[in-house]
Amino acid sequence: MLRHPNAQDTLEGISEWWLFEERIIQKIAEVQNALEKLVNQGFILEKQTPDASVLYRLNKRKKNLIEKIVASDGKVERTGDIKQ
Repeated sequence: MLRHPNAQDTLEGISEWWLFEERIIQKIAEVQNALEKLVNQGFILEKQTPDASVLYRLNKRKKNLIEKIVASDGKVERTGDIKQ
């Protein structure tokens, strides 16, 4: 309600819309954090568009390593070797 101090709503409205909005904001932050990590690791590439948005795509050069990581449930050493 801090973002909309003049707003008012019912219990149902708050539960349905306000809390839903909070979950979306939280998820956006989580996805942004994950994308930053993936970009820093070189798994995802980012491209700035003329309108200042950012597009993300798979780094095809690391596709095999990414597939190994996914298949091993994330247990891959920095060298790319799967941990036993």
